[in-house]
Amino acid sequence: MAGFERIKKILALGRLRFLSIGMALYAAGSLLALLSGARFDAARIAFGYIILFLGHLSVHYSNDYFDFHADRLNQSSATSGGSGVLANDPGLLRFAGQFGLVLAILSIVGAACFTAAYALPLSYFGFALLGNMISWYYTAPPLRMAYRPWGALASAFSVGFLMPAIGDFSTLGHFSPLFVIFIIPLFLQAVAFIISVQIPDMEADRLAVKRTFVALYGRKAGFLAMSISFAAAAAYYAAASLATNAIVLKMATIISLLPLALALYSYFRNDGKKERSIALVKYNVICYVASALLLDVALALLYAYML
Repeated sequence: MAGFERIKKILALGRLRFLSIGMALYAAGSLLALLSGARFDAARIAFGYIILFLGHLSVHYSNDYFDFHADRLNQSSATSGGSGVLANDPGLLRFAGQFGLVLAILSIVGAACFTAAYALPLSYFGFALLGNMISWYYTAPPLRMAYRPWGALASAFSVGFLMPAIGDFSTLGHFSPLFVIFIIPLFLQAVAFIISVQIPDMEADRLAVKRTFVALYGRKAGFLAMSISFAAAAAYYAAASLATNAIVLKMATIISLLPLALALYSYFRNDGKKERSIALVKYNVICYVASALLLDVALALLYAYML
């Protein structure tokens, strides 16, 4: 029974529900490549995702390890504050750090094998390596990006650019023309997402001297920044769809209005208190993931129509 409880804690450390974000964005990148003319190769696409999966899972363990002291100042929630496992069972601290490192190494080795197997440019391996380095040093010294004002941009770069980029690059062997068009709005939406998960942790981040955007400027500013980022993404999609008359951009424009509407609602309904903020952030995170999944569905339907 003790062994089963340990396994449950190890799985909880991984915060597996957040892997849905990486899966949805990887799928979006892969589908954009397919719409740009890439050949459908299920094994190749799955291999590429395993590389991302290992790197994405790694950051959940390494972040809890390096952020142990900061997370002890905070109460874990569904969207932030770490898993809360190490605060209750510090005996798993060493395991979390070691397992996170092993997962990152496996991701990097997998990227090297993928690059060789499909004769890809070395830039593919470079992107995979960069993603793992950003994930590791997000909380690891000496960079500890999460403690710096620009840390949100580094994290948004990983989520909004590298995750779909790996999907696109893995499927096509280089960046597709469609993905290049989608880079800016995907990044802007990721900025909004990263800021949103800072909102519940404001007090604890200030105690831990984490200079996040929300710790510096407050929750109201956080919800405003989210709204601006989502609005900029929606405006970009709308402008691009008008300029190109592409159906894929029209669909993306409509879908982008969903997280924007909820972010605006949250800005006006937020009272600055933690309890209310946690609830609003939870809905915003769910909406962000749902919008990414809706984009996947729209792209998949368009690809099926083109076959």
